[in-house]
Amino acid sequence: MTQLKKIMGFVTCGLTALAGLIAVIYDLSNIGNLKYFTGDLLAMQSIVLVVDIFVSVFILIFSTLVIVKNAQNKEYVNFIPSCLELYALGNIASVLVVIIFALKLAPGYKPSFATILEIILFALAVVLFLIGASKKGNLKTKKILSTVASSLMILAIIVCLIDSSGNGVAAATIFVAVLMLLAAISFIVCLYVPENEKTVTVQAKPAATIRKEPTQAGDPTEALIKLKKLYDSGAITKEEYEEKRKKYLENI
Repeated sequence: MTQLKKIMGFVTCGLTALAGLIAVIYDLSNIGNLKYFTGDLLAMQSIVLVVDIFVSVFILIFSTLVIVKNAQNKEYVNFIPSCLELYALGNIASVLVVIIFALKLAPGYKPSFATILEIILFALAVVLFLIGASKKGNLKTKKILSTVASSLMILAIIVCLIDSSGNGVAAATIFVAVLMLLAAISFIVCLYVPENEKTVTVQAKPAATIRKEPTQAGDPTEALIKLKKLYDSGAITKEEYEEKRKKYLENI
């Protein structure tokens, strides 16, 4: 794993973990406010709150696990979509609960185009993340699906933020959405950071072969023939012959 990929992993997981932590704290602080609601409104607020707490806790847990894996230089990219999927599913569930109760309380209620678009984008993102998770052998296809899914998540969050502007949405909810938006962008960057640093392999040149050159000029075979003639003629002794013959043979 490259250093850049490790850093981006910490950034992405840190964003989702912070989003989960803030959401958990905010949701727990809202439990006391349920006493101000009754009937269907109490049921709606309770269900939405339970869903939000459940999703936020699991996002925090998954993010922490990914941070640990990243610290251990283990593969983490496959776990980040789980945090994004949980956030998307939590938003879908909360919006659907609100729509169902709104239709019950006000039969003529019609959800806005932005609300419907938000649900569709989040749903498509989750489906693509799940399809990508099933493509274990095809890394290229998996990367493309994860990129498209994350892009849909980004669009869905932007639509959600625009739709909620001016509607009295809590600052904590907006801040969590922004953190998840940044996490989705960071995840796309993680997908395209090289897994391993390129190393340049320098192949050592083979050592030059040292060959003994004959100390005597000319053909060694011819020299041996001449040496034999000198010995046969008695010009040199046997010891001299053997000594010179050995030298000639070593130089061949």
